[in-house]
Amino acid sequence: MAGILFQREQTELVTLTTQPNDKCQQYHQRMPALILARDKDYWFNSPTHELAPLLQHVEDRVINIKHSD
Repeated sequence: MAGILFQREQTELVTLTTQPNDKCQQYHQRMPALILARDKDYWFNSPTHELAPLLQHVEDRVINIKHSD
């Protein structure tokens, strides 16, 4: 999941969200921005103005939703 960690007097974590993909939109109007393993180095080493494409929702095939009975 994409997030921003603020380490101050009290540590805070902000989870970045995006528009949901088709699988997730039936549950909520937002979903966490997911950074795929292949994009990890790019996420950590690129200028912030180049990261916007990674904040789009992932393809439906990446998400596996399991329903509990």
